[in-house]
Amino acid sequence: MPPLALCWWQPADEIIKQHIAQLAACPLHYRLGARALRRAPRIRCDTLYAVGGLYGNSFALSSLLERANRETLRTQIVFNGDFNFLNCTPAWWRQINSEIRHGAVRGVPHVATLGNVEAEAATEHYTGCGCGYPSYTSPGVADRSDQIVRELHACAHAAEAAEFLPWLRGLPLGVVAEVGDRHVPVHRSSHPSSHPWRPRPDPDPDH
Repeated sequence: MPPLALCWWQPADEIIKQHIAQLAACPLHYRLGARALRRAPRIRCDTLYAVGGLYGNSFALSSLLERANRETLRTQIVFNGDFNFLNCTPAWWRQINSEIRHGAVRGVPHVATLGNVEAEAATEHYTGCGCGYPSYTSPGVADRSDQIVRELHACAHAAEAAEFLPWLRGLPLGVVAEVGDRHVPVHRSSHPSSHPWRPRPDPDPDH
């Protein structure tokens, strides 16, 4: 008679909730307090393109550059994080990051901020996508995002373009654009807590 095996059972819905909670926890280094935003890099322009979530779309990037180069005044493109995602081949990775790092619109260099995709793809050891999904998100959505960023991490470290990794790690969480007489903050959240899904009061304005 085989020995008895002790099994621990947990309801499936509880396992799913725990899994989503792990993906929903934004790392603390994503936090951007009000004072940190006041210290953010400043840029000046007449026309501002704040581009959020390019996600490695080469066609969208080409169309964007074509349009921006038709502007007649000083034009600044800010790639506001998550400009990588689906570009999970070495050549594609190099193409997107080379343009954003070295490209310009009529002599005005592009500016980029740090998204969770860049932060996690460039880290030395992959620990998760840092997506911060809310609890009502389907586990399939969270899993797919995590798998894509995991592949992107492997691609980034195998792309023979090591210079992009420290550049990505050093990107600011936000910038402030001076457009005429207006100051426009550009960062990865609708609130200084820097959580893209659940805006809440900033617990530490000095962070």
